[in-house]
Amino acid sequence: MRNVGVIDIGSNTIKLLVANEMGSLFKEVCDVRLFPKGSMLEEKPMQDAIESIAGLIQSAKNYDCDPIKIVGTSAIREAENQNEFLLLLKNATGYDLQVLSGEEEAMYVAEGIIADPHIAHGGDFFAVDLGGGSLECIHYKDTRIARTCSLPLGAVRLMNHFVEDPSQALLVETQEKIKLAIYEKLDDEAFQFSSDTMFIGCGGAFSVARLMIDETESYVSFEKLKALQRSLSRMKLKERYEVPHLPHPRADVMPTALTIMLSVCLYYGRAGYTHSYHNLRYGLARTMLTQKV
Repeated sequence: MRNVGVIDIGSNTIKLLVANEMGSLFKEVCDVRLFPKGSMLEEKPMQDAIESIAGLIQSAKNYDCDPIKIVGTSAIREAENQNEFLLLLKNATGYDLQVLSGEEEAMYVAEGIIADPHIAHGGDFFAVDLGGGSLECIHYKDTRIARTCSLPLGAVRLMNHFVEDPSQALLVETQEKIKLAIYEKLDDEAFQFSSDTMFIGCGGAFSVARLMIDETESYVSFEKLKALQRSLSRMKLKERYEVPHLPHPRADVMPTALTIMLSVCLYYGRAGYTHSYHNLRYGLARTMLTQKV
């Protein structure tokens, strides 16, 4: 049985999935914040990323993966020195990197959710995938992808833009600014779907929130999400470091991420969402295994 490996270079983490037709075999995550504060990827994060990718490639080779596919999303997609990073990676590892467009990213997220055996969406769902640099929106209707979009509403991006000092509590007025920015972008897209359409959340922040609230439950209510957001937003960074199940590299950005998640639920009038672990990597693996890539 053929194994495939997918390495997803995100804005906040770099992740490996090894899978075959039976499902997931191995996962590994490296915390590297590649998303730039300006328009250029910085030297140290680039080097850290390349070292992490080299290690993930070796992990994939341990499972005899054929092929190993490396993809980049928002951080690399928007960087002015994108080609420099691609060349550094090629020289260091011998592997090419495919930079996904926002639309391609959303499409593969949809493919991953479709294949999630734990979600009975009935061929109709609306999903959001929250990353560090972007928010992907997918409307899946009548067993097909009806529409996708990629919005510049990632958690690290909005933290860098709105939060003056991430080591302090997240001010209520800052939360309101974040919410209004999200509403403005969602207004522009004007997605239309019925109230009984399954609402799905995925991406790193959604996964961490589920772990912090109740890992055994895939459905997360708005009230539980709101309670978590309020609690973390009132804490300083050093206090967040003590919170169970909150990874230290995400402690600064998690209040912003939760504010985004709450705002999206509020905008669409949802009482909660169903979480899926199956997003970009799973969609790519599924596509590779069916020989579309």
